[in-house]
Amino acid sequence: MITNPKTEGSGIIGCKPQIGPCPNQCPECFYNDSNPYCSFDDVNIPTENEAKDKVVRMNDLHDSNIERGLVIQAVKDNHYKDFFFNTSISNFNFTVNGKLAPVVLTVNPGYHPYNTDDDFIKIDNPPANLMFVRARINLWNDKLINDICQYYSNRKVPVVLTYMRYTNSKYIPLMYYDNYGVNQGKKTHISNSYYCLSKKQEWVESLAIRESYPQVYLCGTWYSSACRYCGNCLREYFATKERIDKKENK
Repeated sequence: MITNPKTEGSGIIGCKPQIGPCPNQCPECFYNDSNPYCSFDDVNIPTENEAKDKVVRMNDLHDSNIERGLVIQAVKDNHYKDFFFNTSISNFNFTVNGKLAPVVLTVNPGYHPYNTDDDFIKIDNPPANLMFVRARINLWNDKLINDICQYYSNRKVPVVLTYMRYTNSKYIPLMYYDNYGVNQGKKTHISNSYYCLSKKQEWVESLAIRESYPQVYLCGTWYSSACRYCGNCLREYFATKERIDKKENK
């Protein structure tokens, strides 16, 4: 088992049961457009003991809706107690041993027709197991981000803002080159190099929208993106488990 450096030292551990890169191929995906922390050609599955006392993130480097049966079987085979699924496809029917499981949805992925800057996935009646929605944010999609935050806040669904970091400057409008340091060179973030804002810049840039919506959060803190300093996933995971239990025990 190779630990994702982003989740190292936190209450989260990643699991990758699929082989090969994610076929969604979203431009500037943190995993598929950079050097992954483990090989696409290998599975990376924590044992039951390695996952003990942690929440398993299903799944790094991929989408949980792709080869869904394989992903769910990995949970069953390793007897994970706490786990959640990640997807950018609006299919929430993740059940393990007859029980609904928490799911995180990226609502403005890079593939058509949504795209990071143009449109987003709208779930009118969010299911109980929708843990939160993740929104990919940059300096020029502020209108879309506001629409996402308003739409999901009205439906009492938390939103976690994740700032884009770019390996290729062609995705950055020329007028924002200085903000992302294109002419100065890439910065190391976790373990890869990107054209990106500093964590302090991300914190300041997102402050107004986070103050406007009480259930909108930034991935990470003002000084780090490491999961051990954040807590968004853990907070919303246990809140979602409680919500599912209440729904199923009515």
